[in-house]
Amino acid sequence: MNLAHRRDENRSEFYNRDVAASPTSPPPLGPRSTSDYLLEEAAQIRPTSPPPIRENNQAKRADQAIKPTSPPPIRENDRTREAGKATGPTSPPAISRKDLAQEEKKVAGPTSPPALKQEELATREAGPTSPPALKQEELATREAGPTSPPPISSPAKSAGRDAAGAESTEKLLQGQYKYIALTFDDGPHTAYDTRILNALNKVQGKATFFMVGSAIPYNAEIVRKIAEQGSEIANHSYNHPDFTRLSAAQIAEQLNLTSNLIAEYSGSYPKYMRVPYGSYNAFVMSQIPYPVILWSLDTQDWLYRDAQYVASQMINAPAGSIILLHSIHPTTAQAVEIALPQMYKAGYRFVTLSELFALYGKTVSPYTFYYSVTSP
Repeated sequence: MNLAHRRDENRSEFYNRDVAASPTSPPPLGPRSTSDYLLEEAAQIRPTSPPPIRENNQAKRADQAIKPTSPPPIRENDRTREAGKATGPTSPPAISRKDLAQEEKKVAGPTSPPALKQEELATREAGPTSPPALKQEELATREAGPTSPPPISSPAKSAGRDAAGAESTEKLLQGQYKYIALTFDDGPHTAYDTRILNALNKVQGKATFFMVGSAIPYNAEIVRKIAEQGSEIANHSYNHPDFTRLSAAQIAEQLNLTSNLIAEYSGSYPKYMRVPYGSYNAFVMSQIPYPVILWSLDTQDWLYRDAQYVASQMINAPAGSIILLHSIHPTTAQAVEIALPQMYKAGYRFVTLSELFALYGKTVSPYTFYYSVTSP
């Protein structure tokens, strides 16, 4: 017997013994070939032992196990879309700064005014008692009124003229020169004040210039020339408000700002003050520590922009008059150029307010108003 045949018999013997030990096993089979045994062995092993899995196959199996529970990675743009889906209709898209400002305006509605600049805020805080400041151009373009003045042969009389005072002045100066004080409001104005100053120089005359403080730095050279010429500079507020609508603090500010500017550019503090528009009351007078000078003759140069008419008003002035003019109108400068030579030949002499009061022996006091050499 060869070795192969013995090995087959041994396997058959072991196989039959194992099968006989199992009560459910079928009856033992007869001798089998080696190939039959191998097939049977393979059939028994295949269902219970899968083939070995390589390393790459294990990775694939792991991926397959994770797939159902792990979604694919989300890119940045996908994250944005997912965030939009999550917030839903209650999360509007991002609003730019400009759009946000427009939305705030819509919410504020008509009751929310735009922001005020620093100057507007100061005016608004002053309230109804503080009228808006008048610029130089606004002063020049103030309502002109009728364009045709009344006939020169019968000029309108000034409401502030003191007839009795004018008569006594004529008697006082009978046989002598007729002294008058020309006063110019609302300047300085370089072009027109230069013409007025030249006309005064031709007749050795002087005048009093009531200046608005806010205009002084912009016309500094003519301020200096007026002071050097010997004319007088007085206070006419800082920006020409109605003093009856100001508080005590606001009146003080108007006076102090202007007086300091006059001193800075002319070298001397003013002696007199004239309220804008000639508007005052008892409260205003109690706040002004200067003699307040009004006028006895209003030429109405601010109303009738007619040089001939204004010149005729000046020529007819009684001696001792305080004459009201405005150096912001070209027609006023022209009227002065027309009237002064004629008046000089007629015996008029042109002096400052201080000189006029001295000539008439008039003493003036602070907190008091005067409209002529015989008042109040």
